[in-house]
Amino acid sequence: MNKKGLIISFGVLVMIAFCSCALISNGQNLVYEKTFGSPYSEFRSNAIAVDNDGNIYITGRYEITMAYFKQVNGDYKYADTTMPSDTRLFVYKISNDGKLLQRKFLYALEGKDICITKDGNIAITGFVSRYRKENYSGDLTQGVYTALLNPNLDVIWQQIDSSKYNSVPQKIKETSDGNLIVIAHSLINKIEMSTYLTEDNTHDRFISINKSGKIIKDTTYEMVDIDYRKDDFLQVKPLYNPKARVLAPANLLYDVIETDKSFLFCGVCMGNTEGVSTGEGFFLMETDKNFNLKKTKSYHFNRDTEKYKDQNWGYNIALDEDKILLVGIAQYSHNRNMVICLDKNYDTLYTRHFDGYIFGQPKVIPLSNGDYFTCNRTDSNRIAINKMNDKGIIKKLELNTHHILDFTGGMCLKDNCLYITAVAKDSGIAATYLAKIKL
Repeated sequence: MNKKGLIISFGVLVMIAFCSCALISNGQNLVYEKTFGSPYSEFRSNAIAVDNDGNIYITGRYEITMAYFKQVNGDYKYADTTMPSDTRLFVYKISNDGKLLQRKFLYALEGKDICITKDGNIAITGFVSRYRKENYSGDLTQGVYTALLNPNLDVIWQQIDSSKYNSVPQKIKETSDGNLIVIAHSLINKIEMSTYLTEDNTHDRFISINKSGKIIKDTTYEMVDIDYRKDDFLQVKPLYNPKARVLAPANLLYDVIETDKSFLFCGVCMGNTEGVSTGEGFFLMETDKNFNLKKTKSYHFNRDTEKYKDQNWGYNIALDEDKILLVGIAQYSHNRNMVICLDKNYDTLYTRHFDGYIFGQPKVIPLSNGDYFTCNRTDSNRIAINKMNDKGIIKKLELNTHHILDFTGGMCLKDNCLYITAVAKDSGIAATYLAKIKL
């Protein structure tokens, strides 16, 4: 579906930029830090990507505030008519030296992830919201939005991949065959636990899209028997084959990587293994290239000083030569973030804990020498970066910044530089934060 007519593009760029020549400890140079936003509206960044020319692309959620409306002669007017008056997905294009080159608003409520394709184009996923009469009373159905832009932010194609159920995308990546894969969380149904309590049943949704925007496969599931459960699996029926019955993992997935023969997904196992309540744990799932299930494995850990299980969520996965790195949170541990290193058989080689905010989404980036970087927000609203390996933390870094930051998982490595985006909350109106760090 091509909806170029729904694109809103503005030539006037409103930018608030703050620069700093501060340094990070241990000799890591902070090349610059900047914020981009508006005194009238919020720009909450979620994801970042850098192309081969060094241009930086950031996407997130644009939303107006009360400051957007001003009173003139008793009437309320828009304070800035160059920007939308509703909530939109935004895209920033920024030069490698930190100058804002372009800004675009797309027909979606929020940009959740962004990546650069092998052709140099920009792939974005987000979500839209619209009412459906057949949906739950008063509820809003969220569809998965995907778009492909060229480096000038012109739309090549865009579409809404709607379904009967609410779907919120988490990740978009290009596969080796040039197609795109989107991971989303899809609400299957609501269970009435009591007169006053309902519980959502959520499952993963994988959407495979070719270069032209055509959907190759959509694995939206529909619940068959809510009470049926075997180990970590629920019984569901695929919408594309209603007569089939499938055992689907009871989990939420957040990230994916591709190997020679399969996809590896990471996320959280939703709390029940072999009939015993074990709490939530890291979850790893392997499928073939058609998303047919091959293997699953969950990882559960005890709390630091107790016999009870911790609550662990996996947010990011990466390949480090012949090893697999999973990074996420450990809710009841003293150091609330952790890395699990696995071998090729998915057995645990070691785990490492590090400081981090419990509601953040930590990120891991492997280097070529067996070391890797982790990044997350701290409890003091700072961004902490750890250089780690199998021996533990080699260097512990923290951005020396005056900004109050909320890190949402936006980090990438390009040409020996780390690029980090976060939400700056200094003035009460959220702005997009960008830091470039030379390693």
